[in-house]
Amino acid sequence: MAGLQRKILAIESTCYRYSDSEALFEEEMLEGEKNSINAESDIIDVKLEKDESSTRFRYKHSFYVHRDFLRDIVGKYNKKLEALNLQYVRMPRDGNGPIMVMGSCGRDVVLARHKIDQIVNRSQYKNEFTHVLDYPITSEDIINRFNEFKAKVMKDHANDSTELKKDFFQLETQLHIKTKVLWLSNNNMIERAVLALHACNEEIIQPFLKKNGPLTIEISGIECGQVDTTKAKELYAKVVDEKGHLLALSQKIVDYFAELGLMKRNKYKKIIELRMAIMKTSFLLRKIENSQKKTAIHSIRKTKFDATKIVEEHKDTYFGKITLSTMHLSIRRYEDGFDRNRFAAKIDF
Repeated sequence: MAGLQRKILAIESTCYRYSDSEALFEEEMLEGEKNSINAESDIIDVKLEKDESSTRFRYKHSFYVHRDFLRDIVGKYNKKLEALNLQYVRMPRDGNGPIMVMGSCGRDVVLARHKIDQIVNRSQYKNEFTHVLDYPITSEDIINRFNEFKAKVMKDHANDSTELKKDFFQLETQLHIKTKVLWLSNNNMIERAVLALHACNEEIIQPFLKKNGPLTIEISGIECGQVDTTKAKELYAKVVDEKGHLLALSQKIVDYFAELGLMKRNKYKKIIELRMAIMKTSFLLRKIENSQKKTAIHSIRKTKFDATKIVEEHKDTYFGKITLSTMHLSIRRYEDGFDRNRFAAKIDF
């Protein structure tokens, strides 16, 4: 998997190699390599369009960047890019289209793409995460007990002073155990993460399961995501991993992705937390119209509720047992965190 980090842009018969450092490019004649590029190659080939009818915009290159990262490229960064002997850098208006870089010299277009990659890399962790590695919870027993928990909490506490809302609860179709989040800013990074997940299955997960057996856990009890339960924003169901196999494997998976530069290392909190989100005030965004989300998100982030009685009453609530056999590279949705029906990759083990 080490080869995932090489990047080459092909312009006619010349290829330009570049890395994530500030160094410029080394021109190489790579005819053989260029002709052998495929999905499993260690070369990321980004083709340029050539327009012979235009002298100003002779070379064009389009690529996708996650919409959350576009604001870090526009404005003063856009001007910096155009100063690099480029005539034009076109940004998608609605955030859903590609970035288009155009110039009279192919080398300048390569330089601009390199510069944009650097801008995105530097601002990567300032934005909301885009994906998450998680174990989906599909057990009917656990889902039924979760719905029973939800009904009981609403019946017992909806009318007291906790400011509890039905929309705080997770959707039953989206129950999951999260390992770690990822910031995948463009299609190349997503493709690298997909390849990494399948390689991790072969190199890490399968050997681990062969040695230690299936990942059978229980979900029992709840805890608050905040120290002060009177100002709660998140409630989680606790994972009971008696043999420690789920935690050990999950840590290996996280380390694997971190080694490839696909996941952020946390030097202050090296042990990951495995738990199932059951209530979050941020889930209120599911009911907000897209046009109003940007203004609503600030007020919703301040929303809290008193979970003291809920935590006390359900500290030992049993949700069930499950043998985990699937992992998703899930796509984060702006409005509610994860879309269980949309994932970039899936592995079964």
